[in-house]
Amino acid sequence: MKLNIAISSSIGNARALEIKQGEYNKYITFYSAFGFFNSKFGAKSEYEIELNPSCSEIFFYKGDGEFKLVLQKDETTKEWRLIK
Repeated sequence: MKLNIAISSSIGNARALEIKQGEYNKYITFYSAFGFFNSKFGAKSEYEIELNPSCSEIFFYKGDGEFKLVLQKDETTKEWRLIK
């Protein structure tokens, strides 16, 4: 799956991500770019992540030890949808 990061997070632009695999999901933490707030030095806007067939949910780290469900696979169509 290709993730396109279109907007800056509260920590600025993303330069890297860390992925932890759960049984049926992935937990993704983004790391800020180098330099001052909202710097684009070292930032990337596109990330390729591997998904195993059993993966059905993707969570993004939102801070304070909590993750938020962001993407969920529809079990009927097998397509991913954004959770708002």
